[in-house]
Amino acid sequence: MVTNSLYTDYSLKTFFTDFNNYMDDGIFGMDNFARYLIVFLILFFVVGIMGFKYGMKNPIFIGSITFITIFFFDVVVNLIPSISVAGGRTIDNLLTYISGLALVIIIWREGSR
Repeated sequence: MVTNSLYTDYSLKTFFTDFNNYMDDGIFGMDNFARYLIVFLILFFVVGIMGFKYGMKNPIFIGSITFITIFFFDVVVNLIPSISVAGGRTIDNLLTYISGLALVIIIWREGSR
């Protein structure tokens, strides 16, 4: 008896793999703007809920949660598409670099006080 166990387990990786496949096929007319909008809404809710639940209003906490969430969606899950710049080039993981730089600046500014 031969059974196919490919994509039969349920996990976050399987969910995001299927979600990316649906988004790449253009289901429900979703494009890159929809991806950015979904990630922004999830980021907004994650930072808001974590800040409200733990009562943390510290800029380092908010910057860290923002960086971790963007890193997860950009590098781990690959949900955020590459950003096109002048000259027809694309830059992978640009939002992760920008949020990481912002986090370093926030930490440096808070440490120098």
